Amino acid sequence: MPVNSVLCHFSSDFSLGLILQDI
Repeated sequence: MPVNSVLCHFSSDFSLGLILQDI
């Protein structure tokens, strides 16, 4: 399990959540 892909997926989900919360 590549850690990079997990971190990338998590960070993208996190930023997406922040953007949705901003709206």
